[in-house]
Amino acid sequence: MQVPRKLFYCLTVTLALVACGDDGNTVAEIDGQLISVEDLRRFVLTLPPGLRTTKTGQEARTDYLQTLIDRQLMQLEAREQGLTESPQLLAEVQRKVEDRMLGLFRQRDLYRDLQVTPEEVDSYIADAGLDVERLAEAILVDSEPEAWQLVRDLEGGQLFGDLAKERSVDRASGQRGGNVGYLNRLTAQRAGIPAAVFDSLQTRQVSPPLPLGRGWHVIRFIDDRNEVDPGVRTGIHSQIMRERRLEVEDEHVEALAHELGWALDDDGLSVLQAMADKTQSSPLSVEQRQSPVFRFEGGSITVENYLATLTEHRVGTTRALTDRDFVASIGTRFLRGRAMLLVAAVRGAIQNEPTIVQWRSQVHAEMVLQALRKVVVAGADTMATDSLMRQYYEGKRENFRVPGRICFDEVLLHDTDEAESVRAEINDDTNLLELAQARGYHVRKRNAEGLVCMKDLSARVLPELWSALSAAPLGQIGGPIRLEESAHVLFKVVRRDPARLQTFDEAQRQVRASMTARFERQLFDEWLEQVRRKYESRIQIDAARLEAALPDALLAGAPVDGKA
Repeated sequence: MQVPRKLFYCLTVTLALVACGDDGNTVAEIDGQLISVEDLRRFVLTLPPGLRTTKTGQEARTDYLQTLIDRQLMQLEAREQGLTESPQLLAEVQRKVEDRMLGLFRQRDLYRDLQVTPEEVDSYIADAGLDVERLAEAILVDSEPEAWQLVRDLEGGQLFGDLAKERSVDRASGQRGGNVGYLNRLTAQRAGIPAAVFDSLQTRQVSPPLPLGRGWHVIRFIDDRNEVDPGVRTGIHSQIMRERRLEVEDEHVEALAHELGWALDDDGLSVLQAMADKTQSSPLSVEQRQSPVFRFEGGSITVENYLATLTEHRVGTTRALTDRDFVASIGTRFLRGRAMLLVAAVRGAIQNEPTIVQWRSQVHAEMVLQALRKVVVAGADTMATDSLMRQYYEGKRENFRVPGRICFDEVLLHDTDEAESVRAEINDDTNLLELAQARGYHVRKRNAEGLVCMKDLSARVLPELWSALSAAPLGQIGGPIRLEESAHVLFKVVRRDPARLQTFDEAQRQVRASMTARFERQLFDEWLEQVRRKYESRIQIDAARLEAALPDALLAGAPVDGKA
């Protein structure tokens, strides 16, 4: 009997379900481990729809029960192989539990009383100069000499609007006499106007040439108003809260470090310094790995912890081993905060709270099953020989394709009215990227050619846009097309790359991954069948209780005993 792949995922997410004793409510017993009616019912009720069996009646009941039985068999095998007490696994579990504890401590204790008032947001906005918007006009040209010529012509009395219409390579703003709308201090910088120019340039005074992308522009402000965009206010609120949280956390850590005597330890430092000595190449002993680099009351940071931190943060300089001050700075930057906050969390007995205890048990069981599966399927990656991969590729060539894609220039607008207005101002020669940059519009990630590329696989997500891109003539402005509630796009298709089948060389990595996954399933299914046979005589199932646990109404998804 083969085990469907989805049932392995059921095994890894269905945790802590086994009862402690048979009180007349046991559906199955596996080598002394019990599965109760409640265990089985809770498992089925919490399964996502995509993981439910397509079988009905007693076949469905047996399938669901077998999943829980298999989980117990895997736990028995994992214990037999010593995986449940693996030092590496236990360290990973502890790390995850500590992360959970820290998150709970921060939200419930450290940040509990923090708040940001509207008055504080207003004060921040005023101090940052974001309470003023200035109506800007700009003329964009290709080179700095052209920009200086604009300045001279304006000083000679020519009109800004006339020059914008005649010379600006930004056709949209040029047709409006250079008007690019109201900008605040931040949006002005995105539009190529430095903060110093925004702050100091007098109304109607012309700026010196300013660089913008591949071109240069001269600007002036013709009106000022006191107005703050709601999005700016929201962003400032979040920024103040982040800063406040960091401040509170730093103060808490500093106080605890002083109280607990956080300090660099010479024993661990000596081990690190010896590691940097290339004449001593022998691996570290267990005692050396456990030597403290930092000590504090009730705990320490070992050499092993410290080296793992260097790896995690990609610190490769030998100073991290030899320089006392540098080692101390690594501790302060990456290790002290976590260690001190964990002390605070433990003082609050967070580790003993039922939610944390239960979560620890679930994480441990899940990671044990994952570790066991790695052992079982080891070697699957070597089973995909070149001949088998070529045979697999030839039989499934349609599965290996380079998706079609359309690459285009675009400008994103906030609403329909703005999109229609901009559409009326531009023509097919307009560079939409430069337009977006000049006006401070959001610019999505682009390729090396400065284009946005959409694959045919995305047609399901944005069918209207894909349809419009597919139908639009090359080089012509199209749209506006609505992307989501508050975004509309104008576009110009530059290139279409049709879908095609991959060559074997192109598909080889994907073929190997597909075949490896297939061999992993095969190895796991074969292993699980062996384990089932091994424990067959030690598995007892009560068929009557099984039927009572999962009545037909529950299998069909209807509420049972007030549950759904």
